[in-house]
Amino acid sequence: MTLVYAGLAISLTGVLSTALIENFPHQIFGISFFALLICHLILNRFWIRHSLTGRWDLQRAILMIVDVALAILSIAQVVNCVLLSSFFWSLLPQDVAFFSSSLHMCIGTWIFVLAALHLGLNANALIGNRLHFHRTGMGKLLRTKGNVALLVVWVALAAVGAYGVFEFFQLGMGQYMLMLDGARVESGIALIGRFAQYLCVGIAIAEITHCVSVSQQNRKRGCSTAQEK
Repeated sequence: MTLVYAGLAISLTGVLSTALIENFPHQIFGISFFALLICHLILNRFWIRHSLTGRWDLQRAILMIVDVALAILSIAQVVNCVLLSSFFWSLLPQDVAFFSSSLHMCIGTWIFVLAALHLGLNANALIGNRLHFHRTGMGKLLRTKGNVALLVVWVALAAVGAYGVFEFFQLGMGQYMLMLDGARVESGIALIGRFAQYLCVGIAIAEITHCVSVSQQNRKRGCSTAQEK
């Protein structure tokens, strides 16, 4: 399962990194992403069967909205990819083909952002339950107070997050999400560099989402404790 999660992150980041630049790697990353997404759904079939049961709160409702949007957009992207294939592309009117191409980038960007939100909302479960992060040396390190290494880790995460926020606007991801004119991909940047840019954007979105989620949970616990007292 850990390999599937890592593969999803790499393939989805690779999809955007190669979009409109390298067609063959873009196709390979795209096919890999959807194959790994199916594996992800199979491995989490227990959660899917019980997704509507149990206690609901604001975070769970938001997570459900994100997941449903991801499912709808993933299906829409598959259909759009078929339309953009060499067979259908020649049959489409020029205006429709151009719209499908713009829509392809729009949906891909939305999937990337929603996947990062999904990761941020599930960070506690992913780290604690799936990777047994709390039992590892790094997990113990992050719980140790007054540790210089702990400070270095958090500073590094903050730096990556800040750079990711900067690159979100630098890469024009908001323009792609809204299908605005002027959205473009800068040339002259190596694919590994572009991959790092999008990876930092994804990490930034996941970090911000996780921080907001933890803050909301702590506030909820604080209110519950106050009411008990």
